[in-house]
Amino acid sequence: MAIRILFARHGKTNTNADGIIAGRYQAQLTDEGAMQAEELGKALRGIPIHAAYVSPLDRAQDTLHIAFPDPFFPIIVEPLIIERDFGSLEGRKNDGDYFGAWRTQRQNEMDGETIADVTERWRQFVEKLRAEYAGKDVIILVVAHGGLGCVARAFFEGEPADGNYLSVAPIPNGRYAEWTIQA
Repeated sequence: MAIRILFARHGKTNTNADGIIAGRYQAQLTDEGAMQAEELGKALRGIPIHAAYVSPLDRAQDTLHIAFPDPFFPIIVEPLIIERDFGSLEGRKNDGDYFGAWRTQRQNEMDGETIADVTERWRQFVEKLRAEYAGKDVIILVVAHGGLGCVARAFFEGEPADGNYLSVAPIPNGRYAEWTIQA
């Protein structure tokens, strides 16, 4: 039995467009982000999704509701898949501090969540799925964030050798990656 995880990143936001670190801030989808959400819905049509787990942040929830205006599956708002807390970096322009926040060597400089913290949240979420869907073959949609997506990709595909989580291919806005775990 297997759980197929479709991990979708929210559509482009005003903070993405302006180069601002959003983290836990409530950013809004841009017109382009709304179009990306529509395209995501088209890409996922016909896939028998069992349930969708969505971040509590508006940008993820808006993406899901635009992609699936009349969902045929239950939607669960899941705090474990909220974006990384970037502490004092939130609301600032992407700069060297932001990029340094993704290097495991610089985690002691963070006043928000470390990569290890986010990885632990993701591990807890995966274990929650395993417990919930034990003995079943299901497809689960996760609608969340770019930072969590980098951590999820490293979780399934291996941590970056250089310790730089931004070297893990990020999931583009409005797109999804796919992994399968044993139930």
